[in-house]
Amino acid sequence: MLKLLKLQPRSIVRTIATLQNNLPVQQNLTKYFQDKIRINGPITLAEYMRESLKTYYNSGNVFGSDGDFITSPEISQLYGEMVMLWLLSLWEKAGCPSPVNLIELGPGNRSYDDRYVKIIKTNSIQLT
Repeated sequence: MLKLLKLQPRSIVRTIATLQNNLPVQQNLTKYFQDKIRINGPITLAEYMRESLKTYYNSGNVFGSDGDFITSPEISQLYGEMVMLWLLSLWEKAGCPSPVNLIELGPGNRSYDDRYVKIIKTNSIQLT
């Protein structure tokens, strides 16, 4: 089966462990949907996804090497540093305007923030 799905054994083991660890959560979510539909009738896809994702993200550490997926900054600091150097070059080409707001959006553990601060300090850049 592993050959057919082209999955690493570690991924399968981790996925099975995650499913087993979250079995009560999944059973509760299934019951929640069954009760909600029985009482109120059909639900929208948006309602289903909202509740499913809320339950998933609240179930534990889904990020990083022990989670279900990993983001580029967690694999190597090089990605975040290159993005920051690119942003700094754009900032300099724009005449170093002030103020500058750096906002990190997306899932993860704020890994980019650490890279940004490192690049700014390493290059002695003064942001006002």
